[in-house]
Amino acid sequence: MTASCKWISESGLTARSLFCDVDFSDLAMTKQQDRVHLAIIGMGSTGFAVAEEAAQRLHHPNLERTRISAIDKEAAEVSWMIRQDYPGLQQAVDFHGPLPLDALHLGPDMHDDELAPMLDAASDVPFTAIIVAAADDGCSARIAMRIRRMQEEKRLLLAPIFVRMRMSGTIGPEPVTNLSEGIFVFGGTSVHRRDVALDTLEHDLGKRMHDAWRTIIRDQRPAEDLPFEHISADRQRSNRRAGIGALDMLRYAGLVPPPQDPHDQLRIQNDAAARIETDADLTRRLQKAEQSRWCAERFCAGWTQAEDGIRDDARRRHTLLVPWEKLSVQERKKDLSNVLALIAAARQAHGQDRARPVWRQRVRIGITGPIQLGLDDHRTIKASARALLKNAVNGPPSSFTLEIVCPNAPGFDRVMATALMEEWLAMAGQPAKLLLAQSRAREMLDQDALSVWQADRPRPDPEDRAALLKEETDLRAEFDAQSAALETAAGGHITRLDISQGRTDTPTDADRVVDLLGLFEISDVVIAGRRIQFGPVTGGAIDQVGEAKVLVLDLPA
Repeated sequence: MTASCKWISESGLTARSLFCDVDFSDLAMTKQQDRVHLAIIGMGSTGFAVAEEAAQRLHHPNLERTRISAIDKEAAEVSWMIRQDYPGLQQAVDFHGPLPLDALHLGPDMHDDELAPMLDAASDVPFTAIIVAAADDGCSARIAMRIRRMQEEKRLLLAPIFVRMRMSGTIGPEPVTNLSEGIFVFGGTSVHRRDVALDTLEHDLGKRMHDAWRTIIRDQRPAEDLPFEHISADRQRSNRRAGIGALDMLRYAGLVPPPQDPHDQLRIQNDAAARIETDADLTRRLQKAEQSRWCAERFCAGWTQAEDGIRDDARRRHTLLVPWEKLSVQERKKDLSNVLALIAAARQAHGQDRARPVWRQRVRIGITGPIQLGLDDHRTIKASARALLKNAVNGPPSSFTLEIVCPNAPGFDRVMATALMEEWLAMAGQPAKLLLAQSRAREMLDQDALSVWQADRPRPDPEDRAALLKEETDLRAEFDAQSAALETAAGGHITRLDISQGRTDTPTDADRVVDLLGLFEISDVVIAGRRIQFGPVTGGAIDQVGEAKVLVLDLPA
């Protein structure tokens, strides 16, 4: 009997699981950032594994080069390790640091000299996420809590904090419920079925990618036309990286995985596959992303560009470690073949088992409208929700995942969001997701709305304190009821996003226009409620973004 085994890196598995479960590219775009910027605190084995995974996984064609800010109190030692063991990391990403910062000293004091390097690192490009991977759980917990205190008290370093905790249980991270702040644990030691399935998926897709590549080089380089099992371990590893990169390619194409996806297979429906295959601009961008990913994988494996134009595998020098634009048409076919092989594999997997969940096209619908609503407005909103959904979602509901982007202001925003979520559940048989993209806490939004409402309507005699108190109590109760109805309709599928950019003062109308424009930017279509004419905030935002992506619902005058 013969047996075989392979080396397994705990840190590598942990990093892979984190990037499979968290879409950092989408997180950056949702936060309207030009690139992913990760702060990694603690450059031990896990910190370096996370940095390498980021370098090899984050190549969204709509984003600039990924930035990593490394932080470690032993900066000199970490710098030496980078030069010795990770020389390609700085070629694969925009790598800053390591910053000589003892993160255990972090506190809420704005004048804390220990904090200055981290604030400077986030000054021009805010952090997309902060990853804490210190030497032990206790140290990681203390660092995370101090950064969290900074978020709460000073509204600085606003990014989700992912904390490596070996005692947390499963390898994968907790569900991310806030894109701006909070602590989310990952990196336990228990291996579940999804982790084993992910390893199998990586191997199977890597083999399929290799087979697709063989069809391209069969005539030109017959000596390299070998079955996957017969190629070197280095080439197998490279193809496996391409396989796991398939998850990212589907995300770049606008698809999202089903909830609780065990990663045992990637499945897409025929209409989703056809949309990608026939969209020339999309496939070109995916090819560029694949070339960028491959270059990063080779850089991290120790390869460099062959400046003399001669490939030398023994010295790890390659002629094709260049941007996609510099590749020949023949070489570009390799990237295209990888993309098409991925789509074919996902389509075939769905065809073999149509009962299993599939990746779906995500549609984001933003909402904006007046605060004051009457009974007729509620009826109009309820009656119009289904028709608006059909206009916003171009295709069968079974092919889409719906996300409602709601600023969480009382009135039209909450009532329309509730109606859309209820109608979507009835139409698609699956819940929609709710992104509460709000500029202030709900209680403050309600207070702002209360002031606006009272200013725009006849009020009781100021001397009649009882009547004034009853009016305010009734309005607050209505706002609370709207919020409760929205949370019930969401059924727990809620994610929060602070769109205030850390602003602490009461927003002006100009600030509100900027906030609303941000909501428009991350939405595919916007439903805007209008009574006779838009208010100054909604009208100002629509004037800037244009009406092409706006569906207007006229409310009773």
